[in-house]
Amino acid sequence: QRAVDQGIQSRNPAILDAALSWSRLGQHLVAPWRVLVYGEPNVGKSSLLNALAGFHRAIVTPHAGTTRDLLTVDVNFDGWPFRLLDGAGIRESFDPIEKEGIDRLKKELPLADLRVAVVDLSRPDSAKSLAELDHVPDLVVGNKQDIADDQTVAVDIRVSATTGYQVDFLIE
Repeated sequence: QRAVDQGIQSRNPAILDAALSWSRLGQHLVAPWRVLVYGEPNVGKSSLLNALAGFHRAIVTPHAGTTRDLLTVDVNFDGWPFRLLDGAGIRESFDPIEKEGIDRLKKELPLADLRVAVVDLSRPDSAKSLAELDHVPDLVVGNKQDIADDQTVAVDIRVSATTGYQVDFLIE
């Protein structure tokens, strides 16, 4: 506020521009960063959301298509507010309810501050449908490191949502 007041009083646009360059960051002091967790069914998106939240917010089952609507949970990491979003697994579906959930998730992609694509390290082909999306992920998380056979899958970070392996590092 002082920088804005100084810029107004001095009528110096450079001071105002410098203050405004921090506006997006400053907005997130009160409005949470929107982090969308997405990927194919059963890669562990909901398990990861639960691990990040620190409690069981999302229902987790071995059945594909369990999560159909967008789930949100508000958390705080190191004093910063975050809204984590989890949705239906991205795949071709003929079920109208699941299809609606997938469409809702896809509509969130351009609105998210951070897009976290989750892939199943025990199934190296689990990232194939991500390439078909219009938005490139900001971060690719390889989940299920505890049961992964192939260590060559290219990801930004390897975690295990069920054991907690590297989840704290992901938060950092």
